Amino acid sequence: MESYTKTNVSKYDAKKLFDESGVGIAENIKEVEAGEFNTIFQIKSGDKRYFIKFGSSPEVKVLSYEKDILNTEIYFYSKLEGSAVKRPEVVFSDSTRTKIGVDYFIMEALNAPLLGYAFPSTNQRKRFSYQLGANLAELHKIKGEGFGYPQCGLEETWEEAYKKMINNLIADATVLDVKLDTYRINNVLTYASPYLKEVVTPSLVHFDVWMGNIFVSKTHNFQGLIDWERAMWGDPVGDFISLNLFKKFENNEYLIKGYNSITPFEVTENILIRANLLRMYLGMIMMIEPCTRWKKGSLIYVGRRMVGKRLFNRAINALEKQLKE
Repeated sequence: MESYTKTNVSKYDAKKLFDESGVGIAENIKEVEAGEFNTIFQIKSGDKRYFIKFGSSPEVKVLSYEKDILNTEIYFYSKLEGSAVKRPEVVFSDSTRTKIGVDYFIMEALNAPLLGYAFPSTNQRKRFSYQLGANLAELHKIKGEGFGYPQCGLEETWEEAYKKMINNLIADATVLDVKLDTYRINNVLTYASPYLKEVVTPSLVHFDVWMGNIFVSKTHNFQGLIDWERAMWGDPVGDFISLNLFKKFENNEYLIKGYNSITPFEVTENILIRANLLRMYLGMIMMIEPCTRWKKGSLIYVGRRMVGKRLFNRAINALEKQLKE
């Protein structure tokens, strides 16, 4: 997939960097077309498969939280070491920008994304959902020293971090000439403080848990999460909203059961408000990010912005009702 944020890397250069890494010798290499933000190649070396992933050039226009984002992904992979969280292993990384001018890393490949994956039976899907829920609970046990995105500077409270994240997006939208209903957004923020204050411990949140980033093993079990680019220290509820943007995550019985097998979790009205606050934020991202990635008017540009607007409207409509009750 073509994108303004992708670095132009040839197969020759990707193979050369892989071979020089000491991981192995690339026998077969092909670009992964599905990626939207970064340039990625799949590599076969011996009996193993790997991915080599290249970040964006520092000169490329990106959103505020996306600056230095690949290096941040490497940072979050390091925070996962020693945990029970399932994910691919990063076997090499280089953030010196001396060989190619951008950050890059090499990780082991997983089997198949959940996107388009068919489970042989309902019971196997339930088992998978349980496993995913338990894995998210393990993820949220990893704690940080502050809230927000490391690349943007951490805050002492989730309330400060969340409001900073919202304000950064509003600033990005202003620069990119994207219209946002800032009156309604700021009105929601006025009443949201008690709910944001409920989050007192910064948990590691993937914040991009959707079918394309969830991988399944050949035995139909949960295998791991990839693409930790949007990861942050924040509210664990953020990892429930992107599984299905427009459906109630609380109705996923086996996901919740799996989570509860590791950490007690009850879906309360306050949890639903916090989920909508993060839906509103994600909707804002999806409305703004196409302006830095794709040609205006292209199918993906229009489609992504439409989904983002729908998500934003659904979230803010719900919040305006919830916060006044």
